[in-house]
Amino acid sequence: MANTETTINAVINPENNETPIDIEKTIKALERNKFVVHYFETGAEAISYLKGRIQNKRVAIGDSHTLLELKVHDVLAQVNDDITDIQRPLPGESFRDTALRTMGRDVFLTSVNALAQTGKWSILMVRVIVLPPHSLALKRYFLC
Repeated sequence: MANTETTINAVINPENNETPIDIEKTIKALERNKFVVHYFETGAEAISYLKGRIQNKRVAIGDSHTLLELKVHDVLAQVNDDITDIQRPLPGESFRDTALRTMGRDVFLTSVNALAQTGKWSILMVRVIVLPPHSLALKRYFLC
């Protein structure tokens, strides 16, 4: 298992890897690591799933470009009245204060920085895993 220094080095000095991702292998590895996995080919499918599953909850959305790109806030606002989104602070609110408002919510959504086919994941800051990064150019989505 990679340590923090190895992870940071991989981010700073990335290597091109043209090996195709084996989705089934990745799902099985996540399941071995006790994740319940839902896989979607498109962001629209993932959003539809989230909208159906997360209703009438107090929702927090972390600092995730994936969730921002997918317009998760707008979709979940249709079925949830109380959403705290790190990308949408209250007027005059600091990032820290917005982040503190995300504590104690029923649901917290964010993304990971890296997901390996071994089922290991890396986040450079402490977060809860829910959705993978949009940097996976494949535009395929896992919910764990």
